[in-house]
Amino acid sequence: MKKNYVRLGSTVIAAALLLSLTPASLAIGVETKSPDDFVDLDPNAWYAQAAAYTLEHGILSGTGPHTFSPEETLTRAMAVQMVYAMDGKPNMGSHTYGDVSPDAWYDDAVAWANSKHIMYGYQEGRFFPDDPITREQLSLILFNYAKLYHYDTLDRSDLSNFADGDTTSSWAEQSMSWAVASGLISGREGNMLSPRSSASRAEIAQIMTNFCLNVMR
Repeated sequence: MKKNYVRLGSTVIAAALLLSLTPASLAIGVETKSPDDFVDLDPNAWYAQAAAYTLEHGILSGTGPHTFSPEETLTRAMAVQMVYAMDGKPNMGSHTYGDVSPDAWYDDAVAWANSKHIMYGYQEGRFFPDDPITREQLSLILFNYAKLYHYDTLDRSDLSNFADGDTTSSWAEQSMSWAVASGLISGREGNMLSPRSSASRAEIAQIMTNFCLNVMR
């Protein structure tokens, strides 16, 4: 089979390999962007290749026509839309969250995530779309997504190796342990895991790239 090649930053990857990553939306079917379109993406930054990967695969989009805003946090609405895009934006599902309007740009994503048991709201029957996504929330979303597509979710890491590992919420201990062991989430300065802290868009880009290359392989 003849291979075509795609450039991601300074890395060249065979298109045949990209097509082997399921769902197929990672290669086709979603709107993609070039990192060259964004004025605030430093090609020498630590997150440059990850930002390029997520943009070129339609996983993340900009915050404006020419801005990526790498230091801004990702909201829960942005997070659910991101994973929905990775799945090819299927038109399916429903939800009953009182704070998600049918006209909201993320309504279809919330409905899909609810039907697939990927991401949940809060006990009050609300989704809180404008809240920042936390690192432990993101770990659970990706853990649920990996289980849905029967990827390996057996690896575990001892969270007590981190100075604040014991601050992980009980509902996220399994997913955070898996995310660390799978190389998706790493510690911050001072050996801090920061499970309940928000993540910047640059960090999210790196986590999602790690997920695609480490888990969806």
